[in-house]
Amino acid sequence: GSTLDEWALDHVAIKGYVTAVFSEDFYPTPSFPGTKWQQISSGQIAIPDCGSIDVLDFSSQAAYFSGSGSRYIQTVPLDLSNALTLSFRVQIGGGGISTCENADLGDEVVVEYQLPGSTAFILLRTLAYDGYETARTVNIALFGPVKTTSTVLRWRQLNHFGPNY
Repeated sequence: GSTLDEWALDHVAIKGYVTAVFSEDFYPTPSFPGTKWQQISSGQIAIPDCGSIDVLDFSSQAAYFSGSGSRYIQTVPLDLSNALTLSFRVQIGGGGISTCENADLGDEVVVEYQLPGSTAFILLRTLAYDGYETARTVNIALFGPVKTTSTVLRWRQLNHFGPNY
């Protein structure tokens, strides 16, 4: 079937003043729940159907989302009190590869955070459906309320057309 609005995430890193706060390239395959991730929903750790999003290793795994239901991946609570930047590679849709189509309006992926003691997520960044057809690295400066000792991060696709779309 078509892979209209599937998406993939790789090379997640949170950098602090001196050292890395968090680093994940999805190899070896992490546990869910585990030491870094609480949950993955409607996704898997695999080589994406539309190809690896790693510019150096085309057989590289990523968090790849193509299932039905809510598509997201969520970290465990992280100490971001000394974090400066969040960076990651992301691809939304297939970038014109013959078996993979581009995503549509509404298929955006959002990066959200949750503060300690809260159940609500707060928007950190929206990744436009038409800006990530080919894999790109995203860098987000971390400041203000996101910098707690127990912040949860989540990447979530707002909408999609069902499994394999």
